[in-house]
Amino acid sequence: MWNFVLAVLVAFSLQKVQALLAKGSIVLPAGKTVLLTKFCFDYDPSGGTSGDWHLEISDVSPKTGNIGLVIFDDEANSYPDEDAMRDFKCGSERLERTSKFAEYFDTKEVPQWKVAMPLTGHLRPRWWYVAAIDCAGVERTLDYSLHMTNPRQGWQSEFSMDRCGLISLIFVWCVYVALASVQQYAIRLQSESARHPLRLLLFAAIAAACACMLAEVIHGAWFAHTGYSQVVAYFAGKFLKVLSKCLLMSMLMLLSQGICISKPLDAVNLWQVLKLLAPFFVACLFLEVWGEYSQSRTYSTGFIYCTYFGGALVFADLGFLVIYLQNLYSSYLAEFQVERQRFYRSWGVLCSCTFIVLPFSVLLSFVLSPWVRAETIFILTNAVHVAMLTSLVVGLWPDRAQTVFFFDDEALANTIGIKSDSYANLLESSPYRGTHPAKEAFELDQKDVAQCLSLA
Repeated sequence: MWNFVLAVLVAFSLQKVQALLAKGSIVLPAGKTVLLTKFCFDYDPSGGTSGDWHLEISDVSPKTGNIGLVIFDDEANSYPDEDAMRDFKCGSERLERTSKFAEYFDTKEVPQWKVAMPLTGHLRPRWWYVAAIDCAGVERTLDYSLHMTNPRQGWQSEFSMDRCGLISLIFVWCVYVALASVQQYAIRLQSESARHPLRLLLFAAIAAACACMLAEVIHGAWFAHTGYSQVVAYFAGKFLKVLSKCLLMSMLMLLSQGICISKPLDAVNLWQVLKLLAPFFVACLFLEVWGEYSQSRTYSTGFIYCTYFGGALVFADLGFLVIYLQNLYSSYLAEFQVERQRFYRSWGVLCSCTFIVLPFSVLLSFVLSPWVRAETIFILTNAVHVAMLTSLVVGLWPDRAQTVFFFDDEALANTIGIKSDSYANLLESSPYRGTHPAKEAFELDQKDVAQCLSLA
């Protein structure tokens, strides 16, 4: 299976489809300023060159008047946030004071107009913004190509400093591969219970996470080598990540209702949970993709879930947490066995961390620097995801009676089937083998009645 997944994603990665280099066409409103892109550059404590950028204007329409090219950084006196974009006018004193570089050119010089220069920084990684400004009061279309690199990062020079590094991606992928291999071994055990739908659902969640990370590794390696994005691998990674999280949260919702613990699993239960959670994860997918590709995101370094729509999804996630805890509490009250109550009280509460990761990430984004936020949140969310998946792998291990998870209870053998094999010869060992117990009892009652009548 893993060979197939690898072959498919490698085949996709051989197609160069769309550049993540800042390349495209924008509409430049009359007398307005438009940000072309942003990039987080490295720093050199010795004051040497920490970044390079190259800009080429390939076409302007209409070719009349002048256009200004302006560069800002994230310092308080330049462009600290998106509110600073107001009142930027061509040639204004404020523009000259806040910009780190400004150059104006006649649109008739296009397509020969090119500019390249090194950037320096010696204190910390810094965001740099490239903007175009119209000076003629004419709305026009601008075609451009902009390439920025971090030469101090070596073979990852194409990466912005806020991007998650390839080493972290590979490490997390290896963890998921190991976990998927363990779960694959579990479902191959010679037992009907090993292929219970809940175990297969768990394997699907792990496999989706593993394939997601593989897609992200391929995408990152391709980008590091060429400077271009492999869009198929990028979208595959995003989709598989959302799928894995949706499957995990669905399993936890089922367990919170006592399903596979106190009552059997039914297809209707799974369908109801998926109907509840799927819209939420589809919305998360669209939000994250929009955050990567929307032109408006070039004006901000904020966390995507700190937007209005992102905040609505965070509140929805908290709503799922409330539903999960309510289900858990109801299952706890309805259960009379002490060990199962202990499960709801301990493991059930611990698994609620899955629903807290997103709100906690939002709170963390307020205190983290933008250039370390992506990688820190990536490691945090995957660490929790791996921990939850691992706990379920251990708890659902076939042919082993667990002390915490009670999927293997003999009374629920028809639910999960862990000990169903021990019942295979139950009929053979029965004293009523070959007879119907109820029929045998009826015949005995008839003999008793006959004896009583004869005595009378």
